[in-house]
Amino acid sequence: MIGIRDRDHLTDLAEEVRVTIIGAIVSRDGGVVASDGRVYGSAPMRDGAYTLPPVIESDEHDKTFVCCAGRINATHSGLMRFSGKSVPEHVSEFLESGAHPIRMIAEAAGELAEKLPGRLESIDDSEVSFENRKLDLLLIGHAFGQSKPTKMVALSFRPEGGRIAVVRKDVSGRKANRFHLFGDDSAQAQAKRVLESNDSPRRDVKFLCSLLERATREGIANCGVLPGTAVASCGGKVFIRAAGTGG
Repeated sequence: MIGIRDRDHLTDLAEEVRVTIIGAIVSRDGGVVASDGRVYGSAPMRDGAYTLPPVIESDEHDKTFVCCAGRINATHSGLMRFSGKSVPEHVSEFLESGAHPIRMIAEAAGELAEKLPGRLESIDDSEVSFENRKLDLLLIGHAFGQSKPTKMVALSFRPEGGRIAVVRKDVSGRKANRFHLFGDDSAQAQAKRVLESNDSPRRDVKFLCSLLERATREGIANCGVLPGTAVASCGGKVFIRAAGTGG
């Protein structure tokens, strides 16, 4: 039985090391997803701190992607790759391999909330220990009857009680600009300040791209460090993808 929780605010199921920053924003005119470009290699930890600093594998890793024939735009943090496939490959396999193509975001989120936990639970222990099987996804797409991608779903997968639990939050941008962030606490706090201080009435996608890019850059510039190291938890190139454009 997969446990799916609906909460007003997503919270972590346990204390953890949060790295990188991803975000999404939606309005009545569309939506945008973003990520930093930093990816780390594995490194040993003890008592919640690294005993050796992890190596920066890339500062140009695009964590945004598109699936379902351009109908769903997404970004992810946490695990980057497992069981021989990248996270976008796992997501696309679930959403695009059926007899009937998935086009609505609610159906896509439901499919991932149902099937991704099993995939995470089946990872070989020699590849990723169970307590480190953590994944966050932000999806933007069309709600039923809407011509523009005005809905966002945040999904957070965490180990709990020997299983992978799912926390889900659905957000509509039809009445106001709405956003959600995952990643390093300090980076999130600074990005949130940028987004919440915006008083422009604009809701067009071009403006949202500029706003979310600025918030992500501010988050990177003010991020924390990995526990036990002087290594910044975010960094690299900022990637932006406008929903509905496929790029």
